[in-house]
Amino acid sequence: MKYKSIDALGEFQFSDSPILDSECNSNSLKFQLANVTILASNTNNRDIMDMRTNDLILTFEDATITSFIAEGYKVYDANNNLTESVADEPFSKENYAQIIHNLSEATIYSIEEISNNQCVINMDIVPEMRTYSLTLSYSHSIAQWDRFLKK
Repeated sequence: MKYKSIDALGEFQFSDSPILDSECNSNSLKFQLANVTILASNTNNRDIMDMRTNDLILTFEDATITSFIAEGYKVYDANNNLTESVADEPFSKENYAQIIHNLSEATIYSIEEISNNQCVINMDIVPEMRTYSLTLSYSHSIAQWDRFLKK
């Protein structure tokens, strides 16, 4: 890959970034993403405005998933009466790798850094109309891509 940013998640915006491919193994967690915004503050961005890229490879080295949940929700009718309530549903650790491998229909809408080397990846899967929250710790985050595109 031509460009590389290490431990610089704050130099990107991951709103509305479809997951094209994902991989989870004992050493890393890897996502291939489309429509990622590269902020003007990114050290690789030589332009004065935000740019974007497709086919960004985002790798979390030595990743440890601390939680992975399908977020709960509440549904209200027009009179503000609660009609349905679904609690958060945590996934079991044994299923993490399989679920991550099947995220090709998911879209990341944010990656929030909690602290150094810890973040929350928020995503939704449109056919299911559910949102998911993946919290992980890692030694390094590495973003790699080949081209800058206009927004």
